[in-house]
Formats: sequence, C-alpha cells, structure tokens
Amino acid sequence: MAIESIKVRVSTPTEHLLLGRGFYQVDDGTLFVQIGPFQHSRHFFSYLESESVRIDIDREGRPIFIEVGLPRQRWQLLPGFQMPPAVEAADLRFTDFRKTIGQPTLLASPNRSSLLIRFDRSSRSRCYHLADSVIAQVSDDGELMAIWVMDIVDDFAGQQLAAFRKSQLTALPV
Repeated sequence: MAIESIKVRVSTPTEHLLLGRGFYQVDDGTLFVQIGPFQHSRHFFSYLESESVRIDIDREGRPIFIEVGLPRQRWQLLPGFQMPPAVEAADLRFTDFRKTIGQPTLLASPNRSSLLIRFDRSSRSRCYHLADSVIAQVSDDGELMAIWVMDIVDDFAGQQLAAFRKSQLTALPV
C-alpha cells in the first residue's frame, strides 16, 4: 500500500549548494538525476518508489539520486511550463524510508529539457534547491509536492553521467 504523502524536514542549509543534473539515457528511455557528489559519505541507504519513479536516500535522509523509468515520449507536455519564481536554499531531509509512494504525474516542458515530477498539489508551498538544477516543492505542512529537474542532458550509455560524477570527485576538497 502506498503512503499518501512524502514527509520532509526543512532546515537552514549547512553546506554549499550541491551540483546536480538530469541525464536522459536515450538508449533505454530512463532519466537519471544525480544530486550532489557520488562519494562514500553519501551512499545509498534507503528509497521511496512508485511504479516509474525511485528516489534514493542516504543514511541522513538526503536525496542522492532519482530515477524516472518512463520514456520522455510518455511525459505529459505542459505548454505553459514555468520554473518556480522563488527558490530558497535549505537542508532537506526525507523522513520516510523504504516506502511505496503513489504514482506521480510527469509534466515536461515543450522541448522535454525540464521535468516536473508532481506528487500532490497544494496552494501553499515553498521551493528549495536540492541541487543547482533540481528543486523540491514542499507544502507548509512539510509534505513533498513536487520535484523539478531542469537542464536535462541527453546521454548515451551513461557517458555524460559518468563524466559528471568524475568531475564532482575532482572538485571535492582534499
């Protein structure tokens, strides 16, 4: 049975804004979204998943990776697609683990370079950076309403994703 809402805790940011990017695997029709560096201190601990979306979470409740297993030709086009006007910095932690979630609605920009993964609608919500190109929309009650992925890159055989991960490793302080 799927949980009705995804709970998150929002607090003051303690780290710099992470780099993150969506990589659409053209060869198999899957979107991979890397959030922050791929390193030992941020390794997979748990997940939240629906039929076509999976969010991987580290031990601290931070999202580290998102997978959308529905080809972009099946994402619903949203003609007036606009990014949220105000996005704040925050430290977001998911409080739900190892749960099945309801199937979100996938809404794409007309050129499919941005994706809105909508879990629920709320008239009162705020937007927070998960990474530079990934935004979480959270209701005033601490429920995840949506995830926005911008600047999606076409990728073949994971080459762009691997290069992104490698560039993150070399950019980390020693």
